[in-house]
Amino acid sequence: MMQSKEKIQNHYKQEAFTKGLSKECSMQDSYVRDCETSFIINEIDRYYNYNKSLKILEIGCGNGYLLSILSNKYKELDLYGIEFSKELYALALSRQLKNVNLINGDCREENCEEDFFDVVITERVLINLLEKEDKIVALNNIHRVLKEKGRYIMVESFNEPLANLNKARKELLLEEIDEPYHNKYFSESIKESMSMIGFAELEPSVKKNFLSTHYFLARVFHEVIRPENSTMRNTELVKFFDLALPDSVGNYSPILFRVFEKQLSTKK
Repeated sequence: MMQSKEKIQNHYKQEAFTKGLSKECSMQDSYVRDCETSFIINEIDRYYNYNKSLKILEIGCGNGYLLSILSNKYKELDLYGIEFSKELYALALSRQLKNVNLINGDCREENCEEDFFDVVITERVLINLLEKEDKIVALNNIHRVLKEKGRYIMVESFNEPLANLNKARKELLLEEIDEPYHNKYFSESIKESMSMIGFAELEPSVKKNFLSTHYFLARVFHEVIRPENSTMRNTELVKFFDLALPDSVGNYSPILFRVFEKQLSTKK
């Protein structure tokens, strides 16, 4: 576990140094970041219609980019963020967001009160836990801090769509895309563990594979036609087809948009 901790700390220390307060911190694909943000806001709005005094927690809040948007939109709500990296935590603090409470902590530890939050968000965070056992601990903690019927907005990466993406790349003689060295993606089998913890999956406001078309465009089509040795990202070509084509085609985006509800307690 210590080696994993150091690996994650070193990676995000570098991210903090090179990206600062940019929205590209931890995600260089601006389209993906914007879609993630819109999805999270849509889910909060959906729940907000029934609860005007939400308490929202973002686990792994990074440099505070998402919290800064939520803070501006939901000025009357209590927002909280937990960040493992001291460097990213310092950046989030530097934003001085008035209705945001920040904690420098680990999602595997009990940092927050039980049954306290209406909404918990993770945005490509739990994939930083390299052992399945640590993921289960973190998911149990999320369940613990949520109120009954509270919502867990899960934006995390999965192996099955990555396999589909790599199959398409292999057909066109492109190298496979590996999981980043500091990540371990989920498998769909995690749903069984989440059900045992006490989560029920709900239909999200958009299809969970919303980013699939974009991933095929950006990671397959674009890579075939772009100039040799080019490292261009976020090109006008991809932006055009993102607008021209329907989203959610196929299952090629490792990043999935999911929503879970905390079920009534089964504690004896």
